[in-house]
This record gives sequence, C-alpha cells and structure tokens, in this order.
Amino acid sequence: MAFSRAGIGVVLAAAGGAALASGQVVVADSVGVLELDGVFVAGNERVAGVPVTLVGWFLAMAVPLAVVAALAAVPGGYGLTRGARMSPVPAAAVGALAGLPLVSSSGGGEVREAALSAGISGIALGIAVGCGVALLPAVGRGLVGYAALLWTAIVGFGLFVPRTVVYAGIVEPLGLEPLRELRGTLGRLGMPDLGPLDYHFVSVLPVALAVVVLSGVLGVRVVRRTGSVWVAVAAAVVGPVLAAASYHLDRDQLILWNEDAAMMAHLLAVFAGLSALLAAAVAGRFARPSTVDAPDRAADGDAAADGGAAGNGGAAGIRQTG
Repeated sequence: MAFSRAGIGVVLAAAGGAALASGQVVVADSVGVLELDGVFVAGNERVAGVPVTLVGWFLAMAVPLAVVAALAAVPGGYGLTRGARMSPVPAAAVGALAGLPLVSSSGGGEVREAALSAGISGIALGIAVGCGVALLPAVGRGLVGYAALLWTAIVGFGLFVPRTVVYAGIVEPLGLEPLRELRGTLGRLGMPDLGPLDYHFVSVLPVALAVVVLSGVLGVRVVRRTGSVWVAVAAAVVGPVLAAASYHLDRDQLILWNEDAAMMAHLLAVFAGLSALLAAAVAGRFARPSTVDAPDRAADGDAAADGGAAGNGGAAGIRQTG
C-alpha cells in the first residue's frame, strides 16, 4: 500500500511540475510582466535581465510546489516513510522541464538562451527546496502561502496597474498613483537618499510589507502547530529566500533594475526572517502542538528533533512534538 501511494505521488508530482512551470510562464506572459521577446533599447534596457531571472524563479518554485501538491493529494502522504516522501521530488523536476519549450518559443536570441539556462538552473534549485518541503510539511505550506500572495499581486497589479514591473519576489506597480504621491510626500519631508533603491522604495512597499506580515503570521501559526521555532522560521522564509537565491542563477543578468531588485529581494528575505523569528519566539512561549493532522505534525517534529541532535543554531527554539 505504501508503494502504491508513493507511486501515485510520483505521477501527481510530474503532472504538477509540468502544469506549474508552464502555467507560471503562460500567466506571466499573458498579464504582460514577462518580456521574453522584448526589445531592450531606448530606456527598456533597464529591465533587460529581469525576464531571465523570472524564468529561473518560476521554474524553481514549480518543483517544490508540485511536491507539496502531490503529497497533499495522496491520502496520508506525509505519513509515508522519508524515502517515499522524497520520491515525488525528481518527478516534479522532470515535469518542470515542460516549461522550457514555452520559454524557447516565446523568447528570442540571447534572451532565449539565457532564459533556458536559468530555467534549468532554477529546476536544480527547486530540487533542493523540494527535498525540504517533502520532509517538513509546514515549510511546504509556508511556500504555498507565499506563492499565493505573490501571484495574487502579480496578476492583480499586472492587469490593473499600468507600468507594473515584476521581478523575482518583488512586485513594483509604478503606475499606482497613491504610491507616486507618497514618494513625493516623503521627499518633501526629507527622507534620506537610499541610493539605487531610492526610485523603487515606495513602489515596492505594498507587496514587501505584505510578505513581512505574512512571515510573522506563518511564524505564529507554525510554532503553534509544531512547537518548533526553527520549523516556524523555515516555513516563513522559504519563499523569500528562494526568490533571493534566484538572482544567483545567472549573475550576468544583475544589471540596472534587476540588480536593484536583487538587493531588495535579499533585504526582504532578512526582514521576513526577523519578523518570523520574533513572532514565533513570542508565540512559542505559549505554544502547544496542535492535535490535528498528526502525520504532518509528526514529520515536522521529527525534522525538528534531527535539527536539535545536529546542534543547529536554531535548536534552542525546538521542542519535541511527539
């Protein structure tokens, strides 16, 4: 029976990886935030590296999200042995390759070649994160929450706000009038010059603040569910850290606005981690592991216990969850 459930998980992960990789590319292109066929001259060169990094990010997210979906769809998926829980990871990576033909057909010239390379590297990054979400259910749920927030912002701003620019983990609705007015107000009040980030700072605030708040909420929810601060922080930061790591898939693309976005993505990952750590540490003082979803909770608890045995720096916040 365990083999049968694991086999179903493998099939679902492969299908999910293909759907998520292809779907993200198609949706981003449809709402006008993925310019694989763009002409990067006459001012548009400022976003020249953005589509390449975006492709890497999309495919990197596709793998672990497909693993989460597969294990959630299989009855008692997180109650399987560790080896069986890991089996959907390579299947999801193979499925994610389905996004590459779409990238190839949408792009042109050097952008296409660079995007294909970044996509393959993104899948490799996704495999590493996929192993984590297979072992820790809470981390998978955290990534799902992060992806839902970012894609809501991408589609919402991309469709309804002119001049919206999307980077890996960063959404910048430049045409949102209240934000433009806020930028002018802050300037008149003497806000210090932030260097290369000065132009972007106010425009990225709505989504960036939402990510930080989500990280704090996840920190509280996960520590109450598992009793582990370490697991709670991991669940809260997996999305922002994955986005920040996507900029390193092809560092040649870190030019102009994409370089600025890389700085912002790394800062956002730090603030998300601090928010999660603070919220989880406070909530963890009063946390009692949840009695629901016992297999998922046991998987999180086992990983937390392993972390403690290894002497992880976050082990002080870990409790045995049974």
